[in-house]
Amino acid sequence: MKKRILIREKLVLIFLLLGVIVEFVISAFYYYNAKEALLERTHNQLSSVRIEKQYRVEKFFADRKRDLKIITISPNLISIFEDLRNPYFNGNIKNKFDSFYSEFLQYFINEEINYEKILLVADTNSISFLKNKNTLFLSKDLVLYEGIVDKILKDKQIHFEDLKQIDNKSLLILGAPVIKQDSVLGVFIVVLSVDALNRILLDNNPNYRMGESGETYLVGKDFLMRSTSRFLNNSELEIEVKTNGVNRALYGKTGFDVFPDYRGIEVLSSYSPLRIDGLDWAILSEIDLEEAMIPIYSIRNRIILISLLIALVIFVFSFYVAGKISDPIVKINKAANNVAVGNYSTILSVNRTDELGELSDSFNKMTKQIEIQTKEIIKERQFGLKAMIEGQEIERQRLSREIHDGLGQTLIAMKLKLENMSNCRDKEVNSDYEHLINLIDTTIQETRNIINNLSPSILKEFGLIKTLAKLSLEIQKQMGINILFDGEKMCEEISDYSKVFIFRIIQEGLSNIVKHADAKEVSIQLFFEQEELILTIEDNGKGFDYKTYLYDMIPKNGLINIKERVSLLNGKFDINSKIGIGTIITIRIPKENLLYGKD
Repeated sequence: MKKRILIREKLVLIFLLLGVIVEFVISAFYYYNAKEALLERTHNQLSSVRIEKQYRVEKFFADRKRDLKIITISPNLISIFEDLRNPYFNGNIKNKFDSFYSEFLQYFINEEINYEKILLVADTNSISFLKNKNTLFLSKDLVLYEGIVDKILKDKQIHFEDLKQIDNKSLLILGAPVIKQDSVLGVFIVVLSVDALNRILLDNNPNYRMGESGETYLVGKDFLMRSTSRFLNNSELEIEVKTNGVNRALYGKTGFDVFPDYRGIEVLSSYSPLRIDGLDWAILSEIDLEEAMIPIYSIRNRIILISLLIALVIFVFSFYVAGKISDPIVKINKAANNVAVGNYSTILSVNRTDELGELSDSFNKMTKQIEIQTKEIIKERQFGLKAMIEGQEIERQRLSREIHDGLGQTLIAMKLKLENMSNCRDKEVNSDYEHLINLIDTTIQETRNIINNLSPSILKEFGLIKTLAKLSLEIQKQMGINILFDGEKMCEEISDYSKVFIFRIIQEGLSNIVKHADAKEVSIQLFFEQEELILTIEDNGKGFDYKTYLYDMIPKNGLINIKERVSLLNGKFDINSKIGIGTIITIRIPKENLLYGKD
């Protein structure tokens, strides 16, 4: 069965749907704008941190390059290298180096740059100065530094060598040629700890707003880290970082994107290549996407809460507005249904000045007009039906008289004539004579039955109750049906006109039972109750489905005749029938329509 949706429910759904759609569009617009704004702010923030730290890293190397230039032109350092190159060098150079270090070198090579070792490499002799031991000694193991020494001697330029693992330490090697009058005396090398860079990259200044997951790190062209990870220990030259940001930065591109980092976690990343001679490095500043999106998640939750509240307000408002719109329509629909079942006195009361108010007024005018026209039609129909039935009764009386005066008298005369001839009949024709007399008697009785059916004269002679009792008894004898009739004497007080109608109704009812019901017992009751005459005709026949019966293409003259006669008396007709159980016909006629004391 198709579910019925009320117009109020439809209006509520439409208003709510429209409100939710508008709310969703606005919320989505606000959410995505806020998200874009947050991403833009995070982009700017990460880029600012990356640029600031990139500047500091590049400046760190630029400062070291400048320091090497200054140091390598120092007369004291040139003098030390000349001694190292002297074929008669006896290794006694400590005093000269200590003086050079204390008076000049310590202002450039100090704790701030985290140096580990200083090497002075000449052709035949080399010396090393270790920071942690503050000792100076002749060094013969130069294998780790041959690469940078060869480059410097070849190019006569300052060189930075990429990060190396030396004695389980990550170290940077910086070197510069010591030149006197275009002649290279040797190479001055400074070995720095990666901590110098980590101090810059791991600086977590609150102004950076990098949160719990923000970090800046360096990656070399071999995709290995060149600085310490904030999350993993001993990550230099150990952790491989092959992310989109690293690839782009090593290709010389600067940008901002979202991608998984070396831990496999989605991050917002600002990346760029470093501009340092001899080092192909990339710098990245990143923060976990989840942490960066915390404000957005908070905004999203607030949007959801506000949306639910707005949806509730929209629902209440739409329910109220839908009621205002649908209530008059529901009233009109209910009134239309009342009119459809014949209640033409229905009046709508809709106090509105809009189209629904106009519709209500038009509906009231229409029902009033329908009521007037229906009454006229019913009146005309009843008048015509009454005239037809009265005409039928007059015609029946005429036929009854003619049959009685004509055919009836002729049959009686024939019988008397035959009886007078009984003395002169032969014995041979005696049996035929008796048979003829019986046929004439039967014909006379049938003629009387026809006369009584056409116009029951006993109705006037003996009254309604006795006539109906006699009718019941005759049908019981003829058809073998047990008929119980019970009628009040007050029923005799109704007019002759009404008596004929009641007689014909019961007569038609019994005729239907005989023809169709196949009943064994029939009960007829006629009595007054309050202001109504009540007639019930009940049988225990085979019954039928009345709703189906109405639409069947079979004759229904019996029931139609009964209903028409009841309607002429302004009565009510009701039938209740069940298959296999029987049928009950109930008729109610107001007393005022029975015309007491009038013909």
